[in-house]
Amino acid sequence: MTVERDFLKAGNPRKIVNLYATVLSSDSRNSIEGELREHVAGLFSLALTHFAFAERLRAADWRQQVSRYYYACYNASKALRFFSEGHFSAEVADHKKIGELPDDFNDKDKFKLNLENMRTDRNTSDYDHIAVAADLLATPPEIATTTRDFLTAVRDYCLARGLTLGEV
Repeated sequence: MTVERDFLKAGNPRKIVNLYATVLSSDSRNSIEGELREHVAGLFSLALTHFAFAERLRAADWRQQVSRYYYACYNASKALRFFSEGHFSAEVADHKKIGELPDDFNDKDKFKLNLENMRTDRNTSDYDHIAVAADLLATPPEIATTTRDFLTAVRDYCLARGLTLGEV
């Protein structure tokens, strides 16, 4: 995959295409859409990398598991938001948007709650030095299931809209 690094700096590609629809050629619009899709696939691939890493960890490494599962979901959420809205951010505040899913996303409310809880659990795992696994809102196996389900739902959402992503 070859992606243009500066593409993300240009702003929201969906808004740009809509704003300049009358002056952009069909080839230009297709090129922008193709580049957006390459970045979405790259973000989803990163999500799968975090997921695979978490899956290899031992149960005793629950802190690292929770963190990697969270980052799998966070990157899948970023991919989904970029695909559906054209919005991309590398700012820390973007983590607060993990549960902002498209209105037509299956089980949106369930995933929103689970993703926001996972963010809380990730913060507990990463920053609370006296925390134990029982302090989490969900158990690490439940977090693993949520992650697998969310990655599958993101993949299916994109596939239904013509974008094939990696296997979960």
